[in-house]
Amino acid sequence: DRLRQIRANLVRWQWLPKDLGGRYIFVNLPEYRLHAYDYGEEVLSMGVIVGKEYDDRATPIFSDSMTYAEFRPYWNVPPSIVEEEIVPKALRDPGYIAANDFEIIPTYGVAPDNTIPATASNLRAAARGDYRMRQEPGPENALGLVKFIFPNDFAIYLHDTPAKSLFDERVRAFSHGCIRVEDPPALGAFVFQDRGWSEADITRRMQEGEPVNKVYLDEPIPVFILYLTAFVDEDGTLNFRDDLYGYDEPILAALRQRDVQQPDVDVEALVDLLPE
Repeated sequence: DRLRQIRANLVRWQWLPKDLGGRYIFVNLPEYRLHAYDYGEEVLSMGVIVGKEYDDRATPIFSDSMTYAEFRPYWNVPPSIVEEEIVPKALRDPGYIAANDFEIIPTYGVAPDNTIPATASNLRAAARGDYRMRQEPGPENALGLVKFIFPNDFAIYLHDTPAKSLFDERVRAFSHGCIRVEDPPALGAFVFQDRGWSEADITRRMQEGEPVNKVYLDEPIPVFILYLTAFVDEDGTLNFRDDLYGYDEPILAALRQRDVQQPDVDVEALVDLLPE
C-alpha cells in the first residue's frame, strides 16, 4: 500500500514544472501545511486549514502567482453561503446580521453607506441572488485581518482567521475551499521581503491600517496548491498522510490501465486516463 502511495505521488511530481522559481510558496493539502522557499531554502512553514472533503468544498489543486495582499478586507459572502447558511440563521434570529457585522448590498464593491436594511423580505431577496452580502472589516471578519491574493478562476486565496483554535486539530479540513493560514504576519514578512517589512510591520497594518487596503507585490510570487500524500521533508524523512480527498486511487487505477493496455504511454500523459 505504501509503495503504491509513493508511486501515485511520483506521478504528481512529474506534472509539476522542473523549476518552481526562485521564491515560491506551496501548500500541501493533505499535510495541512504551507511552505515558503527562497532560492532553494525553506524559510517558512506553518499550519493551514483547507476545504472540507464533502459538499464540493475541497480546495482545488492548481498554481498561480500572488500579486497583492489586502489588509482589513471585507468578506464578500459567496451566494451559496448566503442562501444555505446566513439567511436561515438571520430569519430565525433578527439580531444575527448586526451581531456578526453583515451587510446587505446591491452589488459587491459599493460604498459603506450604500447598504440595504436587513428586513425579512430583503434577506429572502439576498438568498435568491437579487442582492449580495458582505461582512465588515475587523477582527471577527471570517477572513481575519489580511488576505493574500493570487488571482485565479477558483476564487481561492490565503487568509487570516479569527478561529485560531482550529489549528490545534490534527485534521484541519474545515473551510469552504479557501486556505486559512496560522501565522499571517510571518507570511506577510516573507511576501513583502523586498520592502523590508517585518512581522511587526505586517501586524500593525493588520490591526491599525485602513480598511480594504490593497498593497501590491513588487514581483509576483508563484503559489502552488499541491496534493502530496507521500513526500520527503527537509530532514530527508519519508512522510505519509491520509488521502484527504480520495485522489490517490484514480491515479493508481489509471496506472494499472496503462500498464495493461498502453504501457508505452508517457506518465505525463496519464491524465488522459483519469476519470472526470
